[in-house]
Amino acid sequence: MKMAARVGDINNTGGPILMGATTVMIGGKPAAIATKMTINNMMNGAPDPIVMGSTTVLIENMPAVRVGDPTAGGATIAMGCPTVLIGG
Repeated sequence: MKMAARVGDINNTGGPILMGATTVMIGGKPAAIATKMTINNMMNGAPDPIVMGSTTVLIENMPAVRVGDPTAGGATIAMGCPTVLIGG
């Protein structure tokens, strides 16, 4: 089980997750879901979609994003909510 990622949590390049679910909050912040954008500082601050999430937990019909999930630009999500764990 991995920590759930949310809007404002960062990836391993220091860029934040910019967008998330509109109907699900985790720890008071919108839940991060696959296909939404983060900023990849390795690509000069370019928007970078999250390409993978949980295979068993869906939020708004998209995979829930967790710490360790990758982005299209090669970054990984590095920060999440320590009190909410997501499997799959």
